[in-house]
Amino acid sequence: MISFFRLNDPYRIIGIFILLLLIRLPAWLGWVPLLQPELGWMLLGENIAAGDTLYIGVWDDLGPLSAMVYWLVDFLFGRSQLAYYFLSALLVVVQAYIFNTTLIRYKAYNESTFVPSLFYMLLANIFYDFYALSPVLLSLTFLLLAVRNLFRQIVGAGSDETILFLGLYTGLAGLFYLQSISLLVAFIFSLLIFTGTKPRQYLLLLIGFILPLAAFMLYYSWQYGLDSLYWQYIGSFALLPEDNYLNIPSLLLVALIPLLFLLISIYRYNNSHAFNNYQVRLQQSLFYYLLMGIVAILFSPEKSTFHFMLLLPPLSFYISQYFMLFRNRLKAELYFLGFAVLLLGLNYYLLADSIPYVTEYTNFEELEVEERPEQALVEGKVILFLGHDLSLYKEARLATPYLDWTLSEEQFTSLNYYQNLLAVYRNLSQEAPQVIVDDVGLMPAVFERMPILKSKYRPADRYPHVYILEADSAN
Repeated sequence: MISFFRLNDPYRIIGIFILLLLIRLPAWLGWVPLLQPELGWMLLGENIAAGDTLYIGVWDDLGPLSAMVYWLVDFLFGRSQLAYYFLSALLVVVQAYIFNTTLIRYKAYNESTFVPSLFYMLLANIFYDFYALSPVLLSLTFLLLAVRNLFRQIVGAGSDETILFLGLYTGLAGLFYLQSISLLVAFIFSLLIFTGTKPRQYLLLLIGFILPLAAFMLYYSWQYGLDSLYWQYIGSFALLPEDNYLNIPSLLLVALIPLLFLLISIYRYNNSHAFNNYQVRLQQSLFYYLLMGIVAILFSPEKSTFHFMLLLPPLSFYISQYFMLFRNRLKAELYFLGFAVLLLGLNYYLLADSIPYVTEYTNFEELEVEERPEQALVEGKVILFLGHDLSLYKEARLATPYLDWTLSEEQFTSLNYYQNLLAVYRNLSQEAPQVIVDDVGLMPAVFERMPILKSKYRPADRYPHVYILEADSAN
């Protein structure tokens, strides 16, 4: 397999795409469960398509450019999990091509090869939530373009325009996934260490970086939503508590195989003297990327394995380098076969939930959308769910702005403040949910403060935590 991709042939990317389609066969056959964050992205796109404004009409800490992508997907395909998977696969192949051609153009290796694109594609299948069209995956496209400009500057072929676009691409990536802006630190450090970038060029870098965010801040100031933009997005990493889909054992289990090969690759790289000065600089700049990528993941308000996708460029670079340093081609092929079997085997085993004694230490079920007993009451209706579990929205639509419970909780738990009381009443009255499902036990306090609202709802017969709008009682 490595021998086939070792040639410098752009058409090898077609083979990458075919392999990716085969590897993700469970997704095409409908065997991959719908995930909680996926359902949240679909709801967000659906509500924006219905006329709501992000951060104002629908609350979520997602990046504005990611929200625009989900709005477009909903406009074209509706709630189609298959469409999300196909667009994700297409984006992985495009990114693999961008990254590989960057390495070839700036001679990061001693040979021109499409092996890095092979490993980029493989590592994009570490876990089944990598199949999703996540904000992290969307941001990677612009981060890879930023890396291309960084390499151009390091090898001495850059200009003022190169620096400006390096900042611009990083800023755009941050509008997909906020924590990706931490990569700017790695880029600046690489420029300081490896180039003679002038002070005015650093100013250009910062101008390019700030421009996209400034444009959105201007838009939200016109919409009287600048506070909402800051509270829900810009300051989310500092203001919001952690809301993890997976626990630490789950994350470590999924990352174990690539982490092991990464450590071996870095060790072998440090003991190799086969690279020239420019190649060493490019390799070290990707190491700084790796470090800051880990920082970005640690500062993310929510954590799932798809956040590891941010590390795909340095992981695929170093692991590819490890395999290409083998002089014995047969040995390289055998090691590659073992790597692929371990990586994909773990993915499929976890998808099938068939590893004994593992599931008791992990919480993969919290990542997935599960059937709930109240499902029949909400099917086809506009509802409000109070709590973190989005499962009931699978067959229902979101009423009110309260999509992200981490953002919404403070308003429901601080009804002593008049502004919160008024906002809750206004939101529940203007867009009255047909069903309210209260998993956190806050609606009795809300109804106590708002008798008019209470008169419109009755508790469901079998579920005392479920409240049904009186106009729908007969349905």
